[in-house]
Amino acid sequence: MVRPPALTEPAPAQGTAAPVEPTPAGDEHCPACGAAIAADQEWCVECGVARTAIQAPPDWRLGVAIVLAVVATVVLVTVIVWP
Repeated sequence: MVRPPALTEPAPAQGTAAPVEPTPAGDEHCPACGAAIAADQEWCVECGVARTAIQAPPDWRLGVAIVLAVVATVVLVTVIVWP
């Protein structure tokens, strides 16, 4: 990934102090690249690493077992009721 060139500001005139930008207290850093991440960011804009944990989907076998149980019950009831 190619980064755009950094914008530089001219040096302050001699005898004047450079303005200091306050940094929010909640700033965190990316664990992969070390770039600053704001509190409301979910992805690192430098490397793309996700900040949020992505949970695994639930096991599909439980849904299949429930559907098969319902189908078996319907078939069993149909066989018993209609001789």
